[in-house]
Amino acid sequence: MSAVRTRGGRLWPVGGVALAAGAVLACTLAPGAGHRAPAPVQALPAWTGLPWPVQGQTSVTVEGVGRIGSRGEQRPVPIASVTKAMTAYVVLQDHPLKGPDSEGPTITVDQQAADESYSRDESTAPVRAGQQFTERQLLQLMMLPSGNNIARLLARWDGRLRDAATTA
Repeated sequence: MSAVRTRGGRLWPVGGVALAAGAVLACTLAPGAGHRAPAPVQALPAWTGLPWPVQGQTSVTVEGVGRIGSRGEQRPVPIASVTKAMTAYVVLQDHPLKGPDSEGPTITVDQQAADESYSRDESTAPVRAGQQFTERQLLQLMMLPSGNNIARLLARWDGRLRDAATTA
């Protein structure tokens, strides 16, 4: 299993992406959305072996099992990273990785993604125009350090390929 080092220096297993994007999508909605914040629970049990971010709040709920833990202050906040999870889903539907060792095609970072990597208003992944990454590497940069600039880069890449296929 490969891993990615985040800005904080922590290693995150790539398999965590599947868990985060699939079975563990438990978020609270902003106040006034007609939903209540879940009651606070203990920290995630050690038996899960899951690494946790140092900042923010997290809650894990598994369908059929229920809530197995949380970390941080549990208060209603706008949902985060759902768009990135859906971007990963669409990219993988259109460009599936063929097995655990598949890296997918090489994608070149455009100037827009490079410029956006300096934003102070959102979570980004530092990249330079002209750098090349595999599809797998960009998915990791999008999901693990939560790179909004990489999500938009992948969406542009996928959109260009879709447009090319439509006009061909």
